[in-house]
Amino acid sequence: MNIKETSETIQKQIDDLQWAIQEMDSDFKFYRVLIPDMSENPMAIQLFRHEKSKDDQLLHTFKIDFLDLFYYKNLIDFFNNEKSILLSSNAASEQIKELDLLRLNFGI
Repeated sequence: MNIKETSETIQKQIDDLQWAIQEMDSDFKFYRVLIPDMSENPMAIQLFRHEKSKDDQLLHTFKIDFLDLFYYKNLIDFFNNEKSILLSSNAASEQIKELDLLRLNFGI
């Protein structure tokens, strides 16, 4: 395989990953995932919480650098804080499960 073919293979894998992230919330009721610009690296990912009769609330924006996965560090804190908020506010167990699924999808 030459450099061009290797680059094309890597780009396809990144494209597949981006679309998987963008569509991971298709069955979610409480959260939404948005990638505002799929062409940037590091790629920003926004997590929103659905609010009843309000606009969705932006909870966290984090970035994934496809060449440096250490960007994930601040995401662990976000998920821990969000879960604490949900537990202290007696959120629906379905919402907590959805947050846990998001966490799992990001490998945390």
